[in-house]
Parts: sequence; C-alpha cells; structure tokens
Amino acid sequence: MMSDTGDPLAKSRAQSTVGDLVKAPSADITPIPAAVGELMMGRSKSFDAAARLFPAEADLLVERGVVRGMLLEGDFARAEAFLKENFASLWAEDPNIKSSIWALQFIEHIRKGEVTTAVEYAKGHFGEGTEGARFVSRDPEGYERLLSIEELFSLLCYEKVEESPAKHLLSPVQRESVGDYVNRKILALKNRNGITALEKMLKQLVLTQNLQLEKSNNLGSIFKLKI
Repeated sequence: MMSDTGDPLAKSRAQSTVGDLVKAPSADITPIPAAVGELMMGRSKSFDAAARLFPAEADLLVERGVVRGMLLEGDFARAEAFLKENFASLWAEDPNIKSSIWALQFIEHIRKGEVTTAVEYAKGHFGEGTEGARFVSRDPEGYERLLSIEELFSLLCYEKVEESPAKHLLSPVQRESVGDYVNRKILALKNRNGITALEKMLKQLVLTQNLQLEKSNNLGSIFKLKI
C-alpha cells in the first residue's frame, strides 16, 4: 500500500490525475474477466471496487497519480520527497528524474523573476555528481527532448525570458512532460509495459460508458472515479 503522505490534498490530486492517466484512448484492450463485466453493467462504479480486482496495481496507479499531481501543481519539493520515500531506487539510479524535477523548480524561480534565488538553487543542486545529467523538456512543436543542464542555465542570459527563444520552458507543458517521464519510469521499474491491467479495465469501462451514452442520447449516469 502507498505510504501516507500526510497531505490532505493527496486524494484529490490522485483522483484528478488518475483520471488523466486512464482517459486516453488505447488500442491495447484485451479480453477482461467477468468481474470487470459486472463493473461495466453498473453493479459497482467505484474505484474501490475496481481496486479489489487489482490491489497492487491500484496502489501503483494512485501513487503515480499523486506524484503527477504534485508536479503539475508545482509542488516540486513534495514530489521529490514522495519519490525518495516510495521509489527510492528510481530516485537514486535515474539522474534525469532528479535533474528534471530540480529544473522545474529552477524554471519556476526564473518565471517569478527570482534570478538570485534561481542561481543559489542551482548551486545547491546541480553541483558535483550531476555532470552529464539532462532534464526532460517539450519543445515548441510538442516533441519530448532531453536537454543539457547548460541549456537550462541559458535562461539566465535573457532579460525577458518570456520573449526569448527559450520561452517555451516557462510553459506549464514542461510540468506535464516531466510528469509523463516520471510515470513511464515508474511503470518500467515495476515491469509494466506502458499500461497496467487496471488501466486497461478502466479504459474499457470508459469506452463502454461512452458507447452507452451515445446510444441513449446522453441519458444516464456518468462513471466517476472515487478514490
């Protein structure tokens, strides 16, 4: 089970971001057990019922939702602490995760005009042992890139970053990029091939709901995740 974060917003964060994780379409939908069919028929519509089918994967899905929510909301220090506590080996062995989360905090200082604070933060985090580390970014065309720390520090060269060629780094899309990267790495750590059985089931459930609503002219209740 996921350890208690002590964060009263953890469940709401997880609920919103877990929804993001499962709502995307997927062609990889496999035959599902009869118990899942009961969920689709409306006998139970709660996340808890689904979690009973896949308890370990439910815990993992919630953990991924929590850390993604922290990153999207700009709670980078809490995201770092959460990863250290719940995915210690991943934090220790993947320098790009560290650099990416630290880069988000550095960018946030720059975005707020806190240049001196940004420099001090960089000195405290991007020192010895981070040589060659890269951070995840999404370019203006929407492609994911691994950029050097030197490219991150180039933000210090512009008087008005928001008008510079690097202005895309200030976009909230950068947080999404890091969230996606961390999500993939957690799945890889747990030997999941991009999507868990629970997510497949939830995707199938959402697809079934959409088809039912379409046939009924949008009449009926809507499935909601309840964590």
